[in-house]
Amino acid sequence: MLLDIDTGNTKDFIPVTKEKLTAYTLWDLPRLFNNSQVKKLIGRYSKVQEIRWTCKKFSKQAHIILSEKNEKSKKMLEDSWVLPIGKGLTRITVKDSQEEDLEI
Repeated sequence: MLLDIDTGNTKDFIPVTKEKLTAYTLWDLPRLFNNSQVKKLIGRYSKVQEIRWTCKKFSKQAHIILSEKNEKSKKMLEDSWVLPIGKGLTRITVKDSQEEDLEI
């Protein structure tokens, strides 16, 4: 359910939920990776509320907002630094755009 709030000239949509929301970024996803694949990948840990994409030349990033299933699932996801996708792996970080954390 979304609550429509009029803030002057633009309208912001704020999710109305009792669940805690957490932001994550999935890095180095294949260009053909889509929303349903992200939902399937994250489904065992949490429910996906929102997905935003950043595309690069050979890969893309998914910026996702998740609602917590339970503390155990949240802890497993926060302790992970990679998730399996097919025969490869994708990096995951808490919150948006932490590129400086990924530098070697």
